Amino acid sequence: MGLEPDINAKTVYEAVVAEEPLPIHPELIHSMGLVPANINLSAAELELVAALMREMRLKNAIAPILDKYDYILIDCPPSLGILSVISLVAATHVLVPIQCQFKSFQGTDLLLRTVATLRKGANKTLAIAGFIPTMYDARTARPTTTAN
Repeated sequence: MGLEPDINAKTVYEAVVAEEPLPIHPELIHSMGLVPANINLSAAELELVAALMREMRLKNAIAPILDKYDYILIDCPPSLGILSVISLVAATHVLVPIQCQFKSFQGTDLLLRTVATLRKGANKTLAIAGFIPTMYDARTARPTTTAN
């Protein structure tokens, strides 16, 4: 979004690790509020390993601002570490960008199993909003055949 937060600026890191209020960027960018992140967030995975109620940290940080926004988008890393799990606990829906390659489809199974597990306990209402194909290349796509 074109914002480079200062290394000492408050970010989502402080909200999930130190349980401080979300630092919503004061300027609207494309009519959106923004909670920035910086390199410090990469340390959060290790710092949250032993944290009490870590799965609820982001959900608790978002709760006070829910009524101020129509949508809250949480951008996650392409892994299923602690940061992605706390994001899934805080979310109502999951929208998955997926590369149009076979190995990318294989990784989807792990995500779906994680969502199913979270639905059993930490987030019973979590729903899949859809999948968005990305990086499609018609030159390398395999044609499909259908039987009549």
